Formats: sequence, C-alpha cells, structure tokens
Amino acid sequence: MLVAFALIWFAHCSFSSAVEKTSRSIERTSKSVVRQVTFSGGPYRHQVAVGGFQTIPQDPQDKIKLHFEREVPAYLSKNCKGILMYAGGQQSAPSLLTDPPRLVNGEIDAYGLSFIGRQLGINAYIFGSLQSVRRVDELEGFLWNKETIQEVRIAVRFEVFQMLTATKILDSIYRRDVPIEELSFEQGVAPAEQELPDLDQALSDILDEAGADICDALLNERWNGFITSVEGEKIIVSAGSRAGLKPGAKLKVIDSTQTIEGVDGQRFFQMGDDVATIEVVSVTDDRSEARQIDGGQVKLGHSVRPAD
Repeated sequence: MLVAFALIWFAHCSFSSAVEKTSRSIERTSKSVVRQVTFSGGPYRHQVAVGGFQTIPQDPQDKIKLHFEREVPAYLSKNCKGILMYAGGQQSAPSLLTDPPRLVNGEIDAYGLSFIGRQLGINAYIFGSLQSVRRVDELEGFLWNKETIQEVRIAVRFEVFQMLTATKILDSIYRRDVPIEELSFEQGVAPAEQELPDLDQALSDILDEAGADICDALLNERWNGFITSVEGEKIIVSAGSRAGLKPGAKLKVIDSTQTIEGVDGQRFFQMGDDVATIEVVSVTDDRSEARQIDGGQVKLGHSVRPAD
C-alpha cells in the first residue's frame, strides 16, 4: 500500500512538473507571437537603453555582471521586434547608463533619469542588479530516501523605467538554484574567494524569463516621442527615421510637463490634455523637424504620439 502510494505521488509530481513547464512554454510562445503580430507592421519603434548591471562582492571577477551586460542587449535586439537599442552619440548617455541618479534611499531617481532620457529620445531604461548569491540546503526525496542537497541560490532584479511618466513598468526578481559540491561554496569564506559552480544554464534561464517580461512591458506601452526644441515655427522631436518617422506623419502633442510627488521622494510626470497637432517635414536618423497645423502653444517638454 505504501509503495503504491509512493509511486502515485512520484507520478503526480512528475506530471505536475511537466504540465507546469508546458504551460510556461505555451505562455511564452503565445506572448512572442502576439509581439510579432502586434508590432511587426507598426510604424514606430521604442528606443530603449540598457544600463550597467550592478553587482555585489559575491560575484567573483564580475562574472554574473559581465554576462548580463553582454546578453541582455543581444536578447532584446533579437527577440523584441518593436524596439530599437539606443545607439549612443550623446555625451550625457554613457555616464547616465553606468551611474544613474539616485534618491537618498539608494533607489534610482526615475524623475531625474527622465529629463536626460527625453532629450535623447529614449522611451525606456533597463537596469539589472544582482541581489544575492547564497548557499541553501534543501531536503529532497520521500520518506526514508530524503537527503540534503547543497545549492547556490541566485537572485537577480530587473527594473524598467518609462520616460513619459517616470514610472516603473517592470520591477521583478528572478531566482535560480544551482547544485554545488559540498566544499565548493562555503558560507564563511570571503566573497572574493568563493568558487561559484557553473552558472551558465541558470543565467540563461533567468535571461529567458526576464527578457520575455521586459519585452512584454516595453511593447505594452504606446509609442511616444518628446519635443526638445521650439524655435519660431520649427519644432524638433527627439525621434527620427530609426524610430519610423517620415515626412508627412501627423503627431498629437500632449502636455506632459506637470509633476506629482509620490512616496520616498519620488516624483512623476502627469499626462495632461492634448495641445496641438504637428506634421513632420524632415527627418534624420534620430530627430525630426515638424510644423504646427492646429491647436494651442507647443512647448519644450511636451510629448507626441501618433495622431490616429
């Protein structure tokens, strides 16, 4: 009776695990298809910047940091068809990506980040950080076959900041456990002297899960651009042909200069009323010149979106 019960229990666990993995696979595939269908024919693309990955002493030789700094942009370029990666070319961007402004509590100041991001035509910033690397002992097995398994548990956080409102559109932590040999990772050893197990598969799994979430968060947002200069009748928008803008395109201008204050010193931009309609008259790779065709006064800091 007991043996029969054990067999049923193992079969149930195996089946449940298989169903869960299949369900996750179907969900990811469905999201990928939706992204492709929704944005493959869309006229405008979000410009996205990936910031430096923040690590901790438990990452010897910055292996985890270097992995994500290399692989996150590659993943997004390959799998997120509705976005384009920030190409640089501005003096303020490199320092902003490696050392973003922060509040007194250490959190990224999204409001301060947005001021420069808007000028650069960036729709969103992505920042990753290693939260912890620690040893855990898990008891596995059934009844008399239980044994203690030593593992290293990795926790990685990804945050995505939207520049239009200076809000987060994603803030998630991703964890993976990696089996280790008993003496290869000791709690009492100095972090710089730790010998981590092979993490390639775990880091790849984290990237697959986090990357899909990042794509979804980015592409769920409606495209917008920002007005960076108004000189007489000449209106400059911080997006150009790379983002999909062409002469003749009509854009709605929205007042997005008002701010509200949240908790912990964070501030956010508040979306206001439609102000005017403008028409693109010429474009370069990363900016457009437009003229006003109706409405009220267009100002520096206003945002634009498709007029459809």
